[in-house]
Amino acid sequence: MKKHICSILYHAVIASIAFVSTVWFCQAHAAPDVTVEELKGYVDNSEAGTLVFSVSFEEKELAQQAIFKKNEFKLVAGAGRNGTTAMQFTTPDPQKYVIGGIPLPELDTNSTYILKMHAKAEDLTHPAGVTEDGIFCWEYANENGAFVYGKYPVFKKSPNEWKEYELLIQPHPRVKKSQITFYLKKGMTGKVTYDDISLFKYGKNYAAVLSYPKNLTSRIGRESFVFQFDVLSPKSTIGLVTLKNGGRTIEKIAVPDAAKRATVDFEGIVEGSIELSIRLADTSQKEIIGKNSYNLKALERGKAPSNAAMIDENGILHVDGKPFFVNGLFVNHAHKNALADIEAAGFNVIVPYASMKPHSYLLDKEELSNFTDEIKLFMEK
Repeated sequence: MKKHICSILYHAVIASIAFVSTVWFCQAHAAPDVTVEELKGYVDNSEAGTLVFSVSFEEKELAQQAIFKKNEFKLVAGAGRNGTTAMQFTTPDPQKYVIGGIPLPELDTNSTYILKMHAKAEDLTHPAGVTEDGIFCWEYANENGAFVYGKYPVFKKSPNEWKEYELLIQPHPRVKKSQITFYLKKGMTGKVTYDDISLFKYGKNYAAVLSYPKNLTSRIGRESFVFQFDVLSPKSTIGLVTLKNGGRTIEKIAVPDAAKRATVDFEGIVEGSIELSIRLADTSQKEIIGKNSYNLKALERGKAPSNAAMIDENGILHVDGKPFFVNGLFVNHAHKNALADIEAAGFNVIVPYASMKPHSYLLDKEELSNFTDEIKLFMEK
C-alpha cells in the first residue's frame, strides 16, 4: 500500500513539474516594450537575401555585350561548373593589360549587397614578389559616366579548381552606374573561368505563415489568427499584424511563444473581404526582416452565400448550404454528349482541359453557350 501511495505521489510531483515547465515554456517570450508606431519606424530590410541580378552565360544576347568584343573574353560551352556555358578570360602576354566588364542594374545607395560568383584560375603566372591574385572587382561611375572608385578584393594564389568568391558592396551616394570588372593584375598571365554570378541584397529574409484560419476563410465577429514564424528567425522577432475589413484598419503586435507561434485576436469582423498582413520585426536590430500578406473571406459561421460555395471552419466544402463531397474527373475534351456518362459513373465535378474554348471539331459558339448551361445543370444535380 505504501509503495502504491509513493508511486502516486511520485507521478503527481512529476506531473506538477511538467505542468510548471509547460507554463514557463509557453510564456518564455514576454511582450517587448515596443509600440506599433515604433515598429512602423524600423528600417525596412524585408528584401534582404533577395536576388537582384544574375548572369546566365547560356543567354545568346549576352554575347552582344562589349566585353565579348575583346579576343581575351569568350563564352565556352561546357566550361561551367555543371557542364553549362561559362565565360573564360585568357591573357598570354604579361605586357598586355586587358579588362572587361558586365554592367549591373542601378543600386540603392541605402542598401548593402553581396556579390557572389564561382571562378577557376588555371596556370597563373605572377610577377616577382606578387603573392595574391586579383581576378574581379566592382567599379562605379557618377551621373556623368566618369569613373569614381571601386572595390578591389585580393585573393591568395588560387589552385586550379573552382572556388566561391564573395564581395560585400555598399554603394556610395554618388553611384549611378556600376559594373563587375574582370581582369588579371598587370604582369600576370593565365586563364580564369567565371560562372554563377549573382548579386543579392545583403542579409536574411524571414517569413510568417498563416496557419489558422484554414483555407483563407474567416468568420464574422471575433476571430483568432495564428502565425507560424520562421524557426530560424532571431529570438527577438515579433510581428506587426495589420487587418483591413469593413472599412477599418486595425494594427496589433504579435508575440510568438517558444515554438515560434503567435496568436492575434480581432473583434468586430464583418462579412466580406479581409486583407491581412504581417511584418516581422527584429527588436534588437530595429529592422523589418520579412513581410507576408494574405487575402481572406469573412463569412457567418455555417452560412453559405447564395449561388456560391464556402469552406467551413472544419475544412468541409458547402455548396448551396449543404456539405458537398467532391468526386472529380479531369477530362481533355468533355463533349456535351459525355455528360450523362460522366454523371452515371458517379462524378459530380469535371475539370476540363480545353473544352471551355470553341473548337471547330467540338463546339461552335452557340453550342458552347448551351454546353456551359448544361454544365451548370450538371453541377446542380
